[in-house]
Amino acid sequence: MHHKIHKLMHPFTFNPGEKMLVEELRNAIHSLPEISSDIEAPTARNAWLNFRNNLRHQILESDPRYFLHWPIILHTMFYPGNKVELDALRESEQWQLWKKGLEETSVGYPIRYKEFPSSSGNLIHHAYLAYRLSSVFGIKLAGLKTIFEFGGGYGSNARLFYQLGFIGTYTIFDLPEFLLLQKFFLRDFCEKKNIDWKSSTLGKTQFLSEVSFVPEYFSPDLFVAAWSLSESPLEVRENLLERFKKPKYIAIAYQQTFREIDNLSYFNDLSERMPDYEWVHEPIAHQAGNFFLFGKRKE
Repeated sequence: MHHKIHKLMHPFTFNPGEKMLVEELRNAIHSLPEISSDIEAPTARNAWLNFRNNLRHQILESDPRYFLHWPIILHTMFYPGNKVELDALRESEQWQLWKKGLEETSVGYPIRYKEFPSSSGNLIHHAYLAYRLSSVFGIKLAGLKTIFEFGGGYGSNARLFYQLGFIGTYTIFDLPEFLLLQKFFLRDFCEKKNIDWKSSTLGKTQFLSEVSFVPEYFSPDLFVAAWSLSESPLEVRENLLERFKKPKYIAIAYQQTFREIDNLSYFNDLSERMPDYEWVHEPIAHQAGNFFLFGKRKE
């Protein structure tokens, strides 16, 4: 509701910081090469080409300050929430830490979760994945030094880890349009929190869009892919995974099928191909047809 009141009272006004960020975002979108229009076949690759075109149009034609109400965002990267996830976090011995991580911001004007209005269903969803990972292997997330996220959504997960105390190097690999949106989100987050972007941990976030930009034999403390690797073409997955040596921890969330791809078979095979990891593969009980796959490198 607050975003609607804000739009009614300030439909065309921007503070200087907002104006600069929006202009930089739109200029960067304009500078991207055109995307092929022959994308009708229902494949994983074409699905994301359509998402990219849609996002470009929204950024250029709509007000990016309210991007979390765009259909393309709501349908692809904003989970409405589930009380099971919030309850698990509340019952955790580390609830005070999770509570800090769950603090929402006005950037994008996210829909707040009615059971916990200081947060959103999507931020709780990201925290639940991190909670399950830390519970399975007893990890102190703030102690990680390097995190590599494949498919960073709009930057919410990077913000979560920052609020949980992470001070290492965070790298996001994604499509160019989404990288620009993530940078917009994280910079505006810093602006509204009075955090100096250039000197902050978030300001040191690395944004990569080409597999060749990922260092060969890169071995981060954590490789995380929340419903992203499972939505990518098979060749993209394999080309990327070949760049890594042995991340210390792996956290993957995925849906059983995506377009023409059988993800359950793919991730079962992936874990079998990597016997030097201890694997925990579990269905997400409150999300039928979805799974977590957690891995820990054997010493």
